[in-house]
Amino acid sequence: MCQSIPRAVARCLPNVFLSSKLEDIVYGGMTRLLADINCFRDLMKHPVQWKYVINTPGQQFPLKTNLEMVQILKLFNGTNDILGRTGKRVDGKRHKYAHTVVVNSTTGEWCNGGGLGES
Repeated sequence: MCQSIPRAVARCLPNVFLSSKLEDIVYGGMTRLLADINCFRDLMKHPVQWKYVINTPGQQFPLKTNLEMVQILKLFNGTNDILGRTGKRVDGKRHKYAHTVVVNSTTGEWCNGGGLGES
């Protein structure tokens, strides 16, 4: 049920799709990033040639119309607008641990068993 409606929408619209590789998401965990990476890989292979990707979490919605977004993206002229934290604003506790990704050297697939280690 959870995937049936999005799959129906994707069948109707050429620029909508579900990722070919789904992840069991753990909030704040590596699987959230892997889900994005899976989608980005699919975007690169998709027959629709995308000019831009706007990656917003499920709880965020654009506060601009599609026309306004197009105008803004044209002004950016291919550059990024990424909010980051630098200097004294960086939260040291947030970056105490780093996730390790284990890749199978034969298949190139990510393996379960990557873990957290102090950075």
